Amino acid sequence: MTVVFMLAACQPVASPAPTLSPTEPLSPHALAATGTAAPRLLPTMPPSPSPEPTEVSSATSNPAPGPTKVGILSFPSVTGDAGNWALQAGAEITIVWEQAPPGAVRYEFTLEPEETGPAVFLGEVLDPSDGVSILWTVPEHLAGNFEATAFFADGGVIHAKWSGMVYSGTIPPAGICTLSASTIGPVQVYLEPDLQSAVFAYLPYDYTEVLGRTAGDWYLVDASKAYMFDPSESVPETGWATPRDGIDLHGPCEDLPLIDE
Repeated sequence: MTVVFMLAACQPVASPAPTLSPTEPLSPHALAATGTAAPRLLPTMPPSPSPEPTEVSSATSNPAPGPTKVGILSFPSVTGDAGNWALQAGAEITIVWEQAPPGAVRYEFTLEPEETGPAVFLGEVLDPSDGVSILWTVPEHLAGNFEATAFFADGGVIHAKWSGMVYSGTIPPAGICTLSASTIGPVQVYLEPDLQSAVFAYLPYDYTEVLGRTAGDWYLVDASKAYMFDPSESVPETGWATPRDGIDLHGPCEDLPLIDE
């Protein structure tokens, strides 16, 4: 039997190209093995520092402004309810800006009328070392709200928070002792200076002349303008009022005659 050997051309067998992992860096030697020319390596550079974080505003790059309303206004009142304050007409009161912003060159107090109209200047403070407040005499028929404004050298302005609405009636009659209600409740009129006595009327929200008093601080009042609980009954000329109902005295009440109970 004859065996025939067929010899292939003597050529070197090519080695398979190395498989590169996508996670491994391509060294010049690996690139040469694939038949690809090795790239020129750039010199190593130090990493660039990351920029400092900055706050970005969607509207402006300026810093956010501070509060425009700071502190509250305090003042004495006869009575108050739901943001409405009754003041005594003719009384001199102190209006204080509590927690007023420091550093202003001028603090101004005004009254904003309830009806349309310009603000009414009440007073100003140029030296706040003793606090930010003014003395002011309450006029008759007041209706509006107090405002306070701090003016700064750089043009900044800060206001006090809303004071609520303020109102007043008429000034008490001069030269006589009168009383008025100091609460939102009515001042009742008794037949006798005794809590067990009958209550026959209540006084109007106005000034009622006081004619005398007892040692127990009951006040004899002119009842001619009182509102009767029973309109069919005649109105007595006088009646008695007690401080338990909440009253304020006006005028020369220290000279009232003392009446035995």
